[in-house]
Amino acid sequence: MDDERRLQKVAEKEEALAYVFSQLSYAPRDQATKYHNDSYSALSGELRGYATPNPHLKAELARFSVAPVSNRDFAAFVNHEEKTVFIAVRGTDFTFAPDLATDAFIVLGIPEAMPRVSALENFVQQVNQ
Repeated sequence: MDDERRLQKVAEKEEALAYVFSQLSYAPRDQATKYHNDSYSALSGELRGYATPNPHLKAELARFSVAPVSNRDFAAFVNHEEKTVFIAVRGTDFTFAPDLATDAFIVLGIPEAMPRVSALENFVQQVNQ
């Protein structure tokens, strides 16, 4: 297999994994509180039970575990064999003013002004430990 095709396969695999992880970590803000105290267990169960007709994707997902520091705002999916981490960040809830404010600060080029950005930085440090 030539290098270009190999790179394309890696990109397709990573795109599929990123899609799954974003779906697993998404919870509407009004439902996120039910996961607050036990999001690690909930995410772990959802990862193990994720249904896909693609056997290759299922095998890839089996290599990942949920980092114990994960929650419904930030989730880390770790493959210890390959030393790979995917971090999923809950997206904007357009009915939640702090999310809209965060987006505005990012657009204005001052994301460090928002607590959620520093919370993400802290989360990444915890995952790397």
